[in-house]
Amino acid sequence: MQRKSSVLASSLAAVVAAVALQTPVFASPSAPDSAPVTAAEGYRGHKHDGKHHGKRHGQRDEARAALVVPGYGGISQKFLDTLALTDAQKGLLEQAQQARKSLWSGQKDQMKSQHDARKAELSSGKIDPRVAIEARQAHRTTMMQAQADMTAKWLAVWDALDDTQRGKIAAHLAERSDSTGRR
Repeated sequence: MQRKSSVLASSLAAVVAAVALQTPVFASPSAPDSAPVTAAEGYRGHKHDGKHHGKRHGQRDEARAALVVPGYGGISQKFLDTLALTDAQKGLLEQAQQARKSLWSGQKDQMKSQHDARKAELSSGKIDPRVAIEARQAHRTTMMQAQADMTAKWLAVWDALDDTQRGKIAAHLAERSDSTGRR
């Protein structure tokens, strides 16, 4: 108890001394020298064209990748063009890309409907957490199966590549990993 009162007394003494010496205890914010920042200028007057810097949550390289090597990441279309794929390989690649596109559009529609359903439940005032947890578990199971199917399609593309193509991809991924480690 003695320690609390001594800290309080010291703080009070410092404020009283500052007032007695007529010095400002708390500095007021200075007036801005320029006009306020507009929405077009963005954060801290930083001009940008509406694009966000960096990646957003959940956005990965696979989102823009022409080929995904499961467990290692995406490969750009520019690099993929150097591999000289055969027609059979191109067909498997196209199937995997189309499957990814349809999966993502299905996810987008499903998330919108889930959001609308949750909003309706909340506005009606009748919510049931147990039902919400069961729905989440069912969705998670569905998504895990969809991810497994997607991985199988990417692995089919990988299996169709010859050793030279696989070696080029491995070298490219190793180079990318090294450059990322240097940052």
